[in-house]
This record gives sequence, structure tokens and C-alpha cells, in this order.
Amino acid sequence: MLLSALLLLASCMGGGADSFSDLQPVTFRYASLLKVSRNDSVIVADIMNPWAVDTTAVLHHYEIKKPFRNTVVYTSVHSGLFTEMGCLGAISGLGDTQYINLPVLREGLEKGTIKDCGGSMEPNIEAIIDLSPDAIFLSPFENAGSYGKVGKLGIPIVECADYMEHIPLGRAEWIRFYGMLLGCEEKADSLFAQVEEEYLRLKQIVGDSIANRQAAMPAGKGESIVPTVLTEMKIGNTWYVACNDSYVGNMISDAGGKYVFSSVKGAGAQPYSPEEVFDVAQQADVWMFKYSQETDKTLQQLAEEWPNNNRIKAWQTRNTYGCNLLKNDFFEETPFHPDVLLKDFITIFHPGIIKDHSLRYYKRLQ
Repeated sequence: MLLSALLLLASCMGGGADSFSDLQPVTFRYASLLKVSRNDSVIVADIMNPWAVDTTAVLHHYEIKKPFRNTVVYTSVHSGLFTEMGCLGAISGLGDTQYINLPVLREGLEKGTIKDCGGSMEPNIEAIIDLSPDAIFLSPFENAGSYGKVGKLGIPIVECADYMEHIPLGRAEWIRFYGMLLGCEEKADSLFAQVEEEYLRLKQIVGDSIANRQAAMPAGKGESIVPTVLTEMKIGNTWYVACNDSYVGNMISDAGGKYVFSSVKGAGAQPYSPEEVFDVAQQADVWMFKYSQETDKTLQQLAEEWPNNNRIKAWQTRNTYGCNLLKNDFFEETPFHPDVLLKDFITIFHPGIIKDHSLRYYKRLQ
């Protein structure tokens, strides 16, 4: 087994000196965590460490001589993306299958053409060894280390750090990188180009609409047509606030909203006390959050969960929207289709700008 793993590693990720001549950099317009060079025989890629203070620190280095045709994927979002890219045949095994909802993948699991490789915390090592995959795709986390037994198999691990990109199109642009790895680059580039074009089109529409409406307003009228936006909700004694330059902060700005915590610098999220959030966000025009429960949350339930909730302006004006994660595929669809999520944001902030769009993920609380 060890000899096979070493031979696989050499064939997939090694090469002679000639393989590295004439490398040309691949340009990424939005993704900040990818550094890729290539020629006709090899792809050399660095995934930058998103948690390091040093922005040049590398999380993982790859040298890939041929596309991955036999992979194990431990995230539902990437298994769905690979299927959309036309690379279903490259998925031999799946992890955390309880989160897999895509019918074609469920069918593969039921028929046995795709093997269940256990959970990400308790992988089925025997199943992975039987598949002898070219690579294992999984989501990294800070101080992940060697990934336990999986990391000792000698099988290349692709750390899918795309979720740490703070620009919506930055995360979506990883589609191109995955296309290179799986040998479906043309399809992947085409898919990303469609997402990019639609996202930029929507951003331009809302920007033009705001500019035109502001120009038509009577001189001296101080009313703003850009709504202030509060996100998420109190969980226990903590309210996690996305920083201004985070994925959420950038999405709000692109959709023509003003984030109430725009003064919070950074690209991640910070824990605040609910009282601190209330002091800043009491006059928010729009409130939107994600939650998980069997029935849709109501305004009354929200008020009962914390007395200050019904003192927020957006609650009082019924401009409160919830995304029930048990009733949609938010996490499976939106990472690589931020254009679809942007439509929801724009429709909430500026009703009527996008014709005939029904909210896909968020619903106004009754």
C-alpha cells in the first residue's frame, strides 16, 4: 500500500526538471489565496495560508502533472460543483454523506458507484484505501495539522480554502482552479465567466438605480435611499458580527446596502455581546439572518427569544428576513453562485429593481 501511494504521489505531483521550464503565471482577478503557474506538462500551485499574519505564507504547495480522475470529496458544496462542471465521473467517494442532497450523487451512493467514505471526523480509512484515489478534497481549518489517519495515507490532499476568500467573486473564481485539477478547465472557465458576468451586471444595475434616484431627489432632502443592514442574530450570550471587508460585508455593499458595522475592520467575524450590537443596530432598516428549525421563524418568536429584538427598527417595520437552512440549499449553492444570492440581497434592499425575482433563500418573517 505504501509503495502504491508513493508511486501515485510521484505520478500526480512530481516531475523532472524539464517539467518546470517555461512556467507561466495564471491570472486570477478576484481570488487572493491562489498562486498558480503552469506549462503544457505541469501545474504548480500554492494555496496561501488565510490564517497567517504573513500574507506570503503558504498553506499547501502542489505540483500536478495530470488531472485527477479518481477523487474522494469531503464537502457537499464541492461535490455539487464538480458535478455541475461535468466531472461527476471523477467522484469515486464522498464523505459526510448525510449532507449530500444532490439526486445524482444520492443515486451514485445507493447504487454503489460512489463509495461512502465516512465522516470528516471519523473517515473510513479502509474505503479510501480500496478506492486508491488520486486526491482527497476537504475543507481546511486553522491549525488543522496533518489530518490524522487520512494525512498519513500518502494521498494528495487538496485543501479547499476557498471559503476564506472575503470577496464573493473571489470564492467563485476557485471554480477555475478546480477545473484545472479535474481536467475540465474549459467548462469551469465558462461556468465562472457566466457567474462573473451576471454578478457584475446585477451590481451595475443597482448602482445605476441608486445614482439615478439620488439625482432625482429634491435638493437638500436628507433621506437616504440606501438601507442600513443588520445581519445574524443573538446565539446564547454572543452575537457574531461580520467585519466590513468580509464576504457578507462585501455582498451588502455590492447589493446597494450600508452595513451597520462598517466600522469593524477586517475580513472575518468578531464576537460581540447582544447589548453592544443593539446599541449600534437599533435603527437598522433591514435585518437578515440565517437559522435552522423545522418551522419558519416568526416575528413573535423572535421577540420572545430576546426582548430587545422587537425594539430593532427592522422588526417594527416588518423588514426582517430569515434564511431557514433546513428548507433550502444555501450552503451548497451560494458559494460558487454568489450572483444568485446577490439577487436576494438586492430584492430585499431595493424591491422592484430586479423584475420577476422571487426570494430563493430569505423569506420575510410573518
